Amino acid sequence: MTTTKNIATFKKGVLLHASGVRTSQGALLFMGPSGAGKSTICTLLSDTFEPITDDVVHIAWREEIGWCVDEGRFYANEESIQANRKLKNYRKEKIAPIHAIFRIHQNKTPYISRLSQRELCSQIATGILEVAGQNMIYTCFKGLPWFRIASELARQKQGYNLHFTQEIDTVEAVSSFMV
Repeated sequence: MTTTKNIATFKKGVLLHASGVRTSQGALLFMGPSGAGKSTICTLLSDTFEPITDDVVHIAWREEIGWCVDEGRFYANEESIQANRKLKNYRKEKIAPIHAIFRIHQNKTPYISRLSQRELCSQIATGILEVAGQNMIYTCFKGLPWFRIASELARQKQGYNLHFTQEIDTVEAVSSFMV
């Protein structure tokens, strides 16, 4: 198990406070502050898409596939370890290219809209700093390229707002997005 205590060992990537699922086209990442519904989205989609994590992902650049969710499970704290144990259909130690990144919002009607590059970059930077301990490490080692990673990822991948409900219509909205 990898925790934020040994984050300094990740030289070519960064931990991101996000949940994610694997699709045939790559990983879908879901970002938002604590309590926004990252675990809920992952659970809702787990019968249709393979869950990757519902708390923290390691993203990295790999020459052969580009930006990806790297192998392994990463946890911000003990509470997230317990939440991840509840996920169905999870396969350990696999890499998936990032297909899209969503900022999530709970809403009465599900729909998807585009995020600007600036909004996506801001969301990614916030997600990087939300991982426990990573903010302190960044303060100590200002040479780490985490904000460069956020801006490069935002330039190369499309971001979306996902307004969701806790019903099947959210699964349908995400599934139709993948077509």
